[in-house]
Amino acid sequence: IGKVKMCLINTNMINHFFFFLHNKQPLHAWVITDEINRNKIKETTLYHYNAPLYVVIGYNPNESWVRSFDNENHGYVDASLAVASYWFAAADNGLGTVCVSDFDPEKLYNLFPEMKDHHILAIMPTGYPAEDAKPAKWHTDSKDITEMVTYL
Repeated sequence: IGKVKMCLINTNMINHFFFFLHNKQPLHAWVITDEINRNKIKETTLYHYNAPLYVVIGYNPNESWVRSFDNENHGYVDASLAVASYWFAAADNGLGTVCVSDFDPEKLYNLFPEMKDHHILAIMPTGYPAEDAKPAKWHTDSKDITEMVTYL
């Protein structure tokens, strides 16, 4: 991921990826653009891609909806939708991003105490993809559809 024109990362883009929320879900996005905080992100994961921008997406598990039948906290569902929405918003703006889940959450919370009340689902490095960028092999390997879908 190379340089990014910061004018593309604007309020409309951030709002676009939260379009479905009606501002009631317990989600939060931290937009990280300055060098000091970008370097902190690099301390938490090997998969930072030296991006010029990171969006960290999480939810507050104490405020999210809990299914009454089994007490399953569904904050991760809303956060997952926000991750996917952000991914599409980035692509709509000509940018590349990736969902990084392989990070050290305790280190992240220590470096960014404002995130401590949230379960962080993803760090989204964002920028223009390098000309020779391509997905890792495990991103293109796939199961047969019959292993994933059952018609009843």
